[in-house]
Amino acid sequence: MLVNNIDLKVEDMTTHDVTLPFILNPDLALKRSIVRSGDPERGIDNINNVEKISRFQGGGEVLKVTVTHSGGLPNHPAPSPQLVSLVMNGIAPVPPVITGLAKSPVSGQYLLTFTADPGAYLTIQTSTDLINWTAHSSVFVEQDVNSALVTAGSPSETKRFWRLRRGQ
Repeated sequence: MLVNNIDLKVEDMTTHDVTLPFILNPDLALKRSIVRSGDPERGIDNINNVEKISRFQGGGEVLKVTVTHSGGLPNHPAPSPQLVSLVMNGIAPVPPVITGLAKSPVSGQYLLTFTADPGAYLTIQTSTDLINWTAHSSVFVEQDVNSALVTAGSPSETKRFWRLRRGQ
């Protein structure tokens, strides 16, 4: 039974075109086959507990997938926390990019600034030789631009390499 009304949309971040899911009309009341066999339309789906968006583009687009909810349904209990799953094919997440690094002059602390897609889990790793990497912390990305305070090395250190890896 559908209790929480989950809404899905995909936005092209260059053109700002929004693609909504297909809505299937089951026509449960009148059971008209002409309605049931008609082409699905796109829109906000308040009927189904599975939503599907298909996009046939040339590739290279930067897409933003948004899952929200518009509350509960009439005559049902109030909405409760809801886990959702997304299945995506042919889509690669935008790689995280380190945009700033500031080293403390008196300790082995660094302020790392980076961009990444919200909702990602990243591991901050460092190396002094580009061969042996040490994981220092995992971060959950909450917004497009983020900062993390990392303790690595010593104040007298002359070189350190940094990278962000997906996963915890």
